[in-house]
Amino acid sequence: MLAGEVLAEAAAATFALFRGTSLGSLSIQLNLFGSGRALIFRNGLAYEGTWQSNSGGDMPRFFDGEGREIALKPGKSWGSIVPITYAIAYQ
Repeated sequence: MLAGEVLAEAAAATFALFRGTSLGSLSIQLNLFGSGRALIFRNGLAYEGTWQSNSGGDMPRFFDGEGREIALKPGKSWGSIVPITYAIAYQ
C-alpha cells in the first residue's frame, strides 16, 4: 500500500485494473457493483478474500476465502484500491 508501515484498526485493499489513457495518465477501471478480490486486515490478522456490493448506495461487504463475512470494526476504516498485479507485503 505505502512504503513503510501502516497501522490501522481495520483496513481493506481492493484490486482493480489500471489502464493508460491517451493523455498518458492512469485510469482506474473499477466496477462498484459485483465482487472482486480483497485483502482485509482486522484485529491484527490478514484475510485474503473478496468484496461484494449488490446495488447502488450499498457499502461493500467483505468475505474470507471460505465465504464467511468479515465485519469491519465500528468507526473509521481505511481502504485502498490497488492494481490487480500489485503485491502487498504483510506479516
